[in-house]
Amino acid sequence: MLNRELIRLELSIKDALNKMKKSNQEKKKTYQFFYNLSSETNKGKNGIVVYLIKENFYEGGAHGITQTIVINFDKNTGKVINISDVFVPGYENALNGLLLDALLKKTDTKNVDELKSKGYLVSEDIYAPENFIIGDDAITFIYNPYEIAPYSIGKIEIKLEYSDLSKILNKNFK
Repeated sequence: MLNRELIRLELSIKDALNKMKKSNQEKKKTYQFFYNLSSETNKGKNGIVVYLIKENFYEGGAHGITQTIVINFDKNTGKVINISDVFVPGYENALNGLLLDALLKKTDTKNVDELKSKGYLVSEDIYAPENFIIGDDAITFIYNPYEIAPYSIGKIEIKLEYSDLSKILNKNFK
């Protein structure tokens, strides 16, 4: 009697495992993983080449991710231009203040508390990202989804004119 029950239980387990295997194989057919990459180059200020990389990928979950990565090059030397090359030492506080003011204006908010109520800067203070475009008239700072705001807000671009940055710009970028 016990032997029959064990055999029936074993067959039942094997049947359940086969059904799970078949179900998993069918699910695999519906997974849509992808990774798309595109790039372009643009002319920046004073011989700077701006290389823009756009990534769009999905690896499972609620949604895919789209982000922009910027690399600025000196076309004469081929050197990558970092944020510390663009600004004078000790620029951080002044630049962060300018970025915060521009974000407040862009979002039509009066203060950080109001920004937070809209989803911005909830878990991160404003900062100057290494992701920036050195343009002819301005520097555009790019924050990808989740950097300073939720995914639903999307990519955030903050453009600061050179005239607003003049006190903290390195002499090579004035």
